[in-house]
Amino acid sequence: MTADHLLNAYVIDENNHVLKFNKEGELAARYDESRYGPATSVDATSPFNTLIFYKDYSTVVAIDNQMNPRTLYRFPSIEMNDVSGMALSDDNYVWIFDVQDSRLKKVNTKYEVIQQSLQLNSLLEVEVEPNFIIERNRKVFASDPELGILVFDAFGNYYNSFPMTDLKSFQIFKNNVVFHQDNELKLFDFVSFNVESFPLPSTVSQIKYIHIEKNRLFVLNENELQIYESAD
Repeated sequence: MTADHLLNAYVIDENNHVLKFNKEGELAARYDESRYGPATSVDATSPFNTLIFYKDYSTVVAIDNQMNPRTLYRFPSIEMNDVSGMALSDDNYVWIFDVQDSRLKKVNTKYEVIQQSLQLNSLLEVEVEPNFIIERNRKVFASDPELGILVFDAFGNYYNSFPMTDLKSFQIFKNNVVFHQDNELKLFDFVSFNVESFPLPSTVSQIKYIHIEKNRLFVLNENELQIYESAD
């Protein structure tokens, strides 16, 4: 589950549909694609260029705000057969992690690699396979379940990392990594290394994913999507 800045929420359901809920919490649209296996994740950084990732086929589909397909990225066609994560770049291209080459790469609509990192398995002397990637504030953050969050600049150069493991997703606000743990919302300041904790509503339980946009808190649990609105 994720949400965009227009307060639309996106959920991958058990039938492999990507469901879009509007800011009133009503089902607004549905995207159904079965040719590329199960949908793995959604990047809704832009509601007009939303990315759906199909890991089994190393494929990304970009959809518009009506959930119509607009661009298809089939990375095996350029010999990238094992893509572990993806994200929308600030210039509306796609960041991916190519596991076979052990590089973070930015790919444009012509399938050209326009930015890439050094080979990370050689640089870090360990196998790297991030499963969640996000670009914010001209930095790219990639989460590896074993290593933590790896940070790159806008050109794909590796910068540093934080030992925050087992995060399925997170958000970046200014200098903070925002995530949930033990029914609390946590803010990790990656400049000062301070961690702040905030209790979640008492009605929140069995959290699978959590997302904050403006004054909305979106929570996906085992049974439903819950939306909370602050009074501020």
